[in-house]
Amino acid sequence: MNYRPPFMIFIKDPETKEWIKSIGVIPEMLNVIKMAYGFSYKLVEPYDGQWGKNLDNGTWNGMIGMVIRKEVDLAASSITMMDKRETVIDFTVPFFQESSTILLPRPGQQADLFSFVAPLEGEVWLTMLLSLLLISFAIYFVNLQSRNLRMPYPQFPLHVFSQWYRPLWYNVGAVLQQGGAIPLSHSSRVLLMAWLLVVLVIMNLYKGILIAFLTIPETSKFADSLEELASQNLIKWTFLKNTVYESLFTKNSDYEVMRMIGKPFEDNPNELVSSSKEGVERVLTGRYAFIKEKSYLEVAINEDFYKTGQCRFSLTKQEFFPIGYGLVLQEKSPVLHLFNSKIRQMMEAGLLTKWHKQYFNINNDCTSLSRPRLGEYPLSLKDLQGSFALLGAGLILSFLVFVVEVIFYRFFKKRIKV
Repeated sequence: MNYRPPFMIFIKDPETKEWIKSIGVIPEMLNVIKMAYGFSYKLVEPYDGQWGKNLDNGTWNGMIGMVIRKEVDLAASSITMMDKRETVIDFTVPFFQESSTILLPRPGQQADLFSFVAPLEGEVWLTMLLSLLLISFAIYFVNLQSRNLRMPYPQFPLHVFSQWYRPLWYNVGAVLQQGGAIPLSHSSRVLLMAWLLVVLVIMNLYKGILIAFLTIPETSKFADSLEELASQNLIKWTFLKNTVYESLFTKNSDYEVMRMIGKPFEDNPNELVSSSKEGVERVLTGRYAFIKEKSYLEVAINEDFYKTGQCRFSLTKQEFFPIGYGLVLQEKSPVLHLFNSKIRQMMEAGLLTKWHKQYFNINNDCTSLSRPRLGEYPLSLKDLQGSFALLGAGLILSFLVFVVEVIFYRFFKKRIKV
């Protein structure tokens, strides 16, 4: 047997580091079968820690090799049922089926300098700018004609909106929800009322969406499927050597994506990991993805969360390569039908489902990619960097305008007077 939670879990002595007992789905199964047929068993680990692969010299390693050589009578772990393996041993009926997925470093928050413009599409910003210029010119034109026609507006001097830039500054202030002197003519006030109504709607929508953008930040993920993993160059990937994955990701596969996943290891097989624990540790470096059965990866995420209090991993949404697990007996074993009968009874009674839930206890949100709830995310400086960048650009532009004004009034005005 091999350590493989939640199916096979070893309890070790904290001092000697030797395992005292085993728990999990498979020990529960073996205990029921033992009580039914009245036999005893002793669990031993394979000498190489492997499940079982057909080597180049024709022999088999790992647990399957031990069964073939009759060193053990039974191999009990999450051993994948494969046609090639069934030519040399006998599998029981599958007691569990699952798919594989990809373990990735936890997605990081995207740092976007222009996050403050993200709530509105570019065409909306462009339309707002054109509307601002058009309405400003229209107000200037209407008030200019009012002055030419000498319409009486005694409460304001006629020059308030007589310069082209005055309506523009007023409308910019309206967008920023600031007040100012209103236009003089009634016709321009009607036009301005329509403009302010549009500004009111759009700016309030903008503020609401901006809050959502800042408090629920967008995250970046390396990949969400085998195709995306194979087509990106940000991180490498790996999987467990001497397992079914070496047969799956081969250059002889009928599927291009499988060939692409296996291609980096044709010339560099050392990139494959020798243990699942090593694969998880590589993901922690932030430079690797690890391909493995989903149940194992979810348990690994759960254990890491309780150890560190942090969600340091993520899983891809895609699941692939559905496989079945079975116990391994020697070829043409006379007890195969007895094991199959009892496993079917346990499945019908719901015992396997009960044990899986019992030992596969995930009590945190780290295995999902759900976004944090509104208000749970504290804003940092990088969330507002675009706003401060805009302020810096405004300071620079203001200084440049100031320099132009100084040059104009000191030099050009003097020459005009002379």
